[in-house]
Amino acid sequence: MLAASTPVSLGAASYLQMQCATGYNGNLCATCKPGYSLNSDYQCTPCPAIPRTVGVGLLAFIGTAAFTLYTCFSNLGQGRADAMEAHAVSSLDVLKVIITHIQYFIIVTRLNVDYPAIIGRCQSVLSAITGAENYIAWSPTCLFPHLGSAGQAAVQLCFGFMMPCMVAVVVVVCWTLRRCTWASLQPFHSLMHADQSLSLGHQLAVVLIITSFILYPSICQTSLGIFACYIIDTGAGAFKENQKASWPHGYWVRDMQQRCYDGIHHQIYMPIGVASTVVLCLGLPLIYFVLVWRCRHNLKNAFVQIKYGFLYVQYK
Repeated sequence: MLAASTPVSLGAASYLQMQCATGYNGNLCATCKPGYSLNSDYQCTPCPAIPRTVGVGLLAFIGTAAFTLYTCFSNLGQGRADAMEAHAVSSLDVLKVIITHIQYFIIVTRLNVDYPAIIGRCQSVLSAITGAENYIAWSPTCLFPHLGSAGQAAVQLCFGFMMPCMVAVVVVVCWTLRRCTWASLQPFHSLMHADQSLSLGHQLAVVLIITSFILYPSICQTSLGIFACYIIDTGAGAFKENQKASWPHGYWVRDMQQRCYDGIHHQIYMPIGVASTVVLCLGLPLIYFVLVWRCRHNLKNAFVQIKYGFLYVQYK
């Protein structure tokens, strides 16, 4: 009744936060104290040692980069060209179907459903492979264990945007080194057809298309998550006239201490969210569409299929 009948004063807020379990803090006990990390189920878990956090984070990063490079290798390899000539199903076709189903699996398992623990572990592994934000396996906030909820939200957002960009940079650098330095090595002989048909610039364009396709759900999740708010007092129920304790527009799910569309959320995070949604969430599919539309009369051309076939070959 203290919180429901009057605006939350400092004393009331402190009293309510004392009711939270160890490691929890803030509105609805939905933020974590320093030294704890918030996972996708809004559970605060103690941060492991920093070396372990760094190690797991590097493994997740390397796994995403390796998976992306393998997909690029499959797309530009001789086996892909042979399959296109024979109108057969290539390993890339199978791989793309697997990638798509992994992305759907991650989206579905993030719904507010009490899944068995094994589902959460599977989601953790698959998220690490596809670059999706994943706070089950590791949390970047544990690299800075002294931060409060506001700092934790900022770190999560920075890493959410930074990790896909870093993966893209690593993949492009590795592919450039392969093309310029290691092209004659035995493992890369299957790429000779692509090296003879496409310049380095065209190959890097294909690599970036494939990389952005794999990382697209992660980018969208981070961008759209900026607008995710939770309203505490909904204005419904028998005593709705007394629901005056909380901000009417809700609180940011990344930091339940931060009012949505107010303060730093309005001044900094909202412009970032709008820009990233327009440029990344809407811009990338538009680029894919323009690239394919320009070649719509030559979609069966071998050169076009090598460059853009990853986007359309599997569809009728």
